[in-house]
Amino acid sequence: MKKLVLDSSDSGIQLENNSDTTAYFKLKINDKFPLSINEMINEIKAISAKSNVSEELVAWSYVSGRTFYSKPYTLNNWPHHPEIFVNSLGGGLCDDVSSVLVYLYHAMGYKARVVGLNGHVVAEVFAHNKWEMFDVDHRIYYGHSNHIASVAELSAHPNWVANPSQNHTNQRFNLYTFRTNLSKALSDIYAEGLHTDDTEWHLNTKHFNDTLILPPNSILQFLKANHDNLKAAIVRVGQNSLGKIQIPLVPYYATGTFQFSINDSIFSSKNGDTLWFDPNVRLDSIVIQEIIGTAQIVYLTNPVLKIFGDTNFVRVRSSQNIALRKVKEPGNPVKTFYKLDYIRAENLFDSLIAVVYRNYLVNSKPYTSGGVKDYLKNEFQQYLKSDTSLDKEQSDTLKTELISQYNSLREKLGLSEQNFIDLVNEYHPLPLYYFFCSVRYGKQGFILHKWLETIGLKKDTISGETINPK
Repeated sequence: MKKLVLDSSDSGIQLENNSDTTAYFKLKINDKFPLSINEMINEIKAISAKSNVSEELVAWSYVSGRTFYSKPYTLNNWPHHPEIFVNSLGGGLCDDVSSVLVYLYHAMGYKARVVGLNGHVVAEVFAHNKWEMFDVDHRIYYGHSNHIASVAELSAHPNWVANPSQNHTNQRFNLYTFRTNLSKALSDIYAEGLHTDDTEWHLNTKHFNDTLILPPNSILQFLKANHDNLKAAIVRVGQNSLGKIQIPLVPYYATGTFQFSINDSIFSSKNGDTLWFDPNVRLDSIVIQEIIGTAQIVYLTNPVLKIFGDTNFVRVRSSQNIALRKVKEPGNPVKTFYKLDYIRAENLFDSLIAVVYRNYLVNSKPYTSGGVKDYLKNEFQQYLKSDTSLDKEQSDTLKTELISQYNSLREKLGLSEQNFIDLVNEYHPLPLYYFFCSVRYGKQGFILHKWLETIGLKKDTISGETINPK
């Protein structure tokens, strides 16, 4: 095991095979990456024992915290193995993340299934002598620790979904743990009573080989993004780097002048063009047949995984000498499949709901009478008190911006004052939260999209910019 201390100028870590022979090795960074399915299960069981929370609930929380909603990398089923999805992708649709959870349940010895609804997919596990539904995509389940509702129960009681409460939902706060346009639409899906067991197709996959293989004179880099998250993995090769590459991650693209053999097919780039790998084809390894100059292969890494710290411990198990260094210059900019800023913003504002809920939303009251602007000013004053990072001067400045942003929003959406306050009241208190966040953080784009999701108003006039909270 080797210790590496990274400072703000370092871009990650790299492993070097400087020999003239192919290197085979196992790798673990900070005991966090890459994780095997057995290591995931051991962590889930340890958390369950320590917290006295059921294993099936901890498993749901574990997958929810390491995945995110996104356009899927592929519509195929091959990434549904937890080792592939959690280590390399992270993002996908409801069927992807539900499949990962059900795969874990099976590996833990539980009876579980992937359930297809009419427009949504969830996971069910048989525990406590009944079926329990866990929705990874929407970060929600219904009931409490002693009785978690099944799909059948939710079909019989769709009001539990439409009007979540502390008695019938968990407290991972988001758009589905309050009464919103989205929770109402989800309740309609359950009310239809249409559901199928889609487990067989979704779980027809297997893991990548966890032995890493680097050809001679090659480098494997793990680059970090902001906040110690993973950004990408890159294999860099030269003219003498002929042979097999095997990394237990999803290859995204390659650049340079090269000829590769992949799954018995030949791929080449003669002019340094980018080769984008087919997401519908599982690629376990790549064989380099020819390199002119240099080339690089970029692999996807789950952007929500935090694996780096100031001090890092890297364990390499190999009979060969693998050099380990810090990455000072990452080279050419790396393209990523996911919009990292959007993911961070999404996670930030959903996580902040819990704090604001305790300090403000739980005591917020709907509008009843009097001036709407006076109501908003009073509510905003209470919201600002929940943000302990603001000083008085900053709060006073934000108060002066409230009404101008309120007028601007109504104008963009074509809402009268009465229409605006009716929408805010209908789904109180979440519309207030997102509107106040748009004032607090100074940019409307991303946050107001969330506001529109909450109230169900479809408008294209709001820009798609993301936010960068300080």
